[in-house]
Amino acid sequence: MPAVSLGEWPAEHPMKELLELKRRLTWLWRLASCSTRVLSEGKTRAVWLYDTMHQPDGAVLRTHVTAVGKKNNLNLTACGPDRLNLTSILRTLVSFFSSLSLAIDRDFDRALCKLVVTTVSAAKDFENSSVLIVGSTKGTFARAIISAFPQLRVWEIQHGLLDPSYFPLPAERFFARSSNSAALVQKFAPTVKVEQFFDCLEAPSGSIVRLDSQHVSWVQCFSKNPGGGCSEQELVQFEASCANYAYKQGLRFSLHLHPRDNIFKLIRRHKKLSPVLWVALARVPAMNHKKLLVSAYSSALVSNSRRGDLVLNIDIGKPGEVVLGEYSWLPTMSVSSFNSSGVNIDVFLRAK
Repeated sequence: MPAVSLGEWPAEHPMKELLELKRRLTWLWRLASCSTRVLSEGKTRAVWLYDTMHQPDGAVLRTHVTAVGKKNNLNLTACGPDRLNLTSILRTLVSFFSSLSLAIDRDFDRALCKLVVTTVSAAKDFENSSVLIVGSTKGTFARAIISAFPQLRVWEIQHGLLDPSYFPLPAERFFARSSNSAALVQKFAPTVKVEQFFDCLEAPSGSIVRLDSQHVSWVQCFSKNPGGGCSEQELVQFEASCANYAYKQGLRFSLHLHPRDNIFKLIRRHKKLSPVLWVALARVPAMNHKKLLVSAYSSALVSNSRRGDLVLNIDIGKPGEVVLGEYSWLPTMSVSSFNSSGVNIDVFLRAK
């Protein structure tokens, strides 16, 4: 999100002011809650830096990062937001409240960048480190540290299936999580050293079947990051069409928000409260239902589907060559076709 001052919005847009203030406070809290821990001991000093606890490029990558550190003989320290405990809560609160004045800074993003460098450098000596590992070079903390310490060799671990946001890829080394992703990085970033180190994002095995031949009772829609590869209008149409399809077919429906999304953004873009019910349904424990998983070029279709699930991709936005290469195994249809009556739908039946 581009830097915007709270004072630049007209008074008739209080929701935008509140959302911007929430964004600023969230980043200040993440920075205040940063801590360090050793992941592996080795010869080369390295730091793994992340700026969220959650997907897509946060602390959930810890297992992958640790494996990379051990294989490459890294003296690797993790640095990023951590959950509060009795020993850290006071330090975190003091740090957070001491930085609150930045929340009303006219150039918040520039001020945050400076604070990231000051805070994270105090926790870890980057001057004497050789390698910086990130889940995304586009991350807020990563961009600040890369700019301040250009001598660091940047290694990136793939956080999700590739899309245009990965490129250009400033990393020196890229650890891919599927053979197809490795091949695409070699094609679109030929100067980067690519290594297929994991296989958790490989296209699953299965077959193409007709949806009407299956006994589906539940449609699970995995939404997109607002502004991430599609417009807000396209995202609204996609979410509403998936809900309408389930309603017309008499199927249970649940909407699962992207990690960078939230219920407030959802309500604002739909201008009504029905999305609350969608998300509430998404929190109901899964039962033994035949599920149709629907998304729009999302790694959730790989990571959240299981054996026996049906998978369908919806074409929104302008995916481009790299995205089409990642999702070539999936049946894809347009939003309008999916929401039309009497249309034969091909879906992917996951085998394992």
